[in-house]
Amino acid sequence: MLISFDQLLHLAAQQTEPQRILFVFATRELRPGHQEKKEPDFTIIPQMFNDKTLDQLSTFDALAQEAKDAGLIWDLLFASGLEGANGQVPSLKLTDERLDLMVQAILQGVVEPFAIFDPSGNPVNLSRS
Repeated sequence: MLISFDQLLHLAAQQTEPQRILFVFATRELRPGHQEKKEPDFTIIPQMFNDKTLDQLSTFDALAQEAKDAGLIWDLLFASGLEGANGQVPSLKLTDERLDLMVQAILQGVVEPFAIFDPSGNPVNLSRS
């Protein structure tokens, strides 16, 4: 299911526990021999990951501008929520662990659990079906 960035923020805000939104910025590199197939075949290369609490996020454009200001070049933004407990946002340790797992999943081609956006903020579907 494709959702917009605003919908992602809205869903996170509706949760009973505080949320961190996890982000992985990535590029796509075409694999050799992709011309022989109907659709381009590419590898996703994570470039940077970050997390934000809801009060640190305003819009997709603001997040994209932060990446641009940091000199980051990216093609895809993967996003996922991480729920806190007992009224507290998730710890930085848990956040780092989940970001590492998220990067590993993306490297293995497991992208279905994530909301994915292009640099303009449009939702992207990378499923193979």
